[in-house]
Amino acid sequence: MNIRPTAAHACAAICICLALHTGAALAQPAAKESGKDLVAHAVELMHTEDVPIVRLQAIVINGVEQAKIGLEQRLPADKMQPVMADIGGIAHKTLDEVTPAVRDAGVKLAPGVIGPLLREKFTDDELRQLIAVLDSPVRKKYEAMLPEIQQAIGQAVTEQTHTQVTPKLQDMGKQISARIAQALQK
Repeated sequence: MNIRPTAAHACAAICICLALHTGAALAQPAAKESGKDLVAHAVELMHTEDVPIVRLQAIVINGVEQAKIGLEQRLPADKMQPVMADIGGIAHKTLDEVTPAVRDAGVKLAPGVIGPLLREKFTDDELRQLIAVLDSPVRKKYEAMLPEIQQAIGQAVTEQTHTQVTPKLQDMGKQISARIAQALQK
């Protein structure tokens, strides 16, 4: 797998998305919005569905990397390449199967998980600034709470999708182990 998303990538993606949407927010000031509407608007602009997906990808990438590390010591390079290709295919298939559920859970849970965090930490005026201008002092406050947001939505999505995702990840691990065992027998 050549995609290596990290929490830093998720933060950057959120900031980029917010920056892209700033022009629209400036064109239509949120001055009339207040309270829950401001929070909902801010959460919508954050595109937090990417955060749990990045977390899922990190888990899968870690599994593939662990398999590679284990194989490097046991197989010659010519035998390792096809095994790693198979393992990559298993990992991609698993991601394809579970990513929609994780994305949907992230979209569904974000307002209820992130909204209260924003409501607790930001005033209506600060939420307007967050929506309208990323260069404001509010940006630093928002960036400082990104780890808390990631933790909150990640935990909520994990709880929501655990019964659906965990068996798939376990199955992926079994398939990878079986493929490694098969390669080692040859």
